[in-house]
Amino acid sequence: MGHEDTVDVAVECLLIAASDHNHEEQQHCRRVEMLCAMTAKAMGWETGDVEALRLAALLHHTDRSRIPESALALNVAEFLREFNQRVADPTTRDQMSGGRPAEAASIIALVDAFDRLVSNQRYRPSLSDSAAIEILQHDAETPVDIAVLEAFRRAYAGKHQVRQAKAA
Repeated sequence: MGHEDTVDVAVECLLIAASDHNHEEQQHCRRVEMLCAMTAKAMGWETGDVEALRLAALLHHTDRSRIPESALALNVAEFLREFNQRVADPTTRDQMSGGRPAEAASIIALVDAFDRLVSNQRYRPSLSDSAAIEILQHDAETPVDIAVLEAFRRAYAGKHQVRQAKAA
């Protein structure tokens, strides 16, 4: 078993142990992880930062009080702290620390919202990809949010084209 496989197994165990997530929520976190990684790569992030973002995305709905910060790599902890601050008070987006943590928080927030919008919810049916992106476009207010949305659009369009070509 290679290092990456070991990390994936450890993350899966952490997700199961540290959360009360049902299967549906775990699948949501996996989709968010994949889309966050695609978006970060489209923004030109280095591999180490993409991997840290993957872990932060997997843990974005986990009760952080159940995971000691010392158990997380520094950049993963920073990404989660910034995301949690953004969720707790969205009006502070303009005052966020900047750099990778702010980009990471924006990526996770955008991808999380996108996945929720295009997935069936108990209270409403799923939206189309284009309708979800239109909503996200309306909500993108800061330069970081706009840059993240554009990278997401490029990455998602490429993924969507590949998926359609395989289906044909």
